[in-house]
Amino acid sequence: MKVLVLEDDELLASLLAEELSEAGYEVLGPAETVAGAFGIIAQGQMPDLALVDIRLRYGSRGTEFVKEARERFDFPCIFVSAEASEAFLHRHLALGYIGKPYPPAHIVECVAMAEEMIEGRQPERIPEGFHLFA
Repeated sequence: MKVLVLEDDELLASLLAEELSEAGYEVLGPAETVAGAFGIIAQGQMPDLALVDIRLRYGSRGTEFVKEARERFDFPCIFVSAEASEAFLHRHLALGYIGKPYPPAHIVECVAMAEEMIEGRQPERIPEGFHLFA
């Protein structure tokens, strides 16, 4: 499964990409802006899932990415952010929300659950700290 990482914190993005790669996921990015994420997609790398921070570099907003990605491509996104109120305000756009801070290994568990849902299976459990919107 291809997972796009849209995260402007370089250290966190690197740790997240490493954890996902070690778990067998193909990581696209990381991108630190909405334009960067759409640039990855424009290169023909379509994600199956995107992990999206809300407040990004240079005033870029992850909510804008999720809205446009949903309209243009229809792949699921999960907000991964400290911006809980904004994530819940935009809950109609995303599969769910994971609050920061979090251990990167926790994200792998959440991505595995999302993968089950994408494949049409009912997840056995929802990981602690994952707020399912869909």
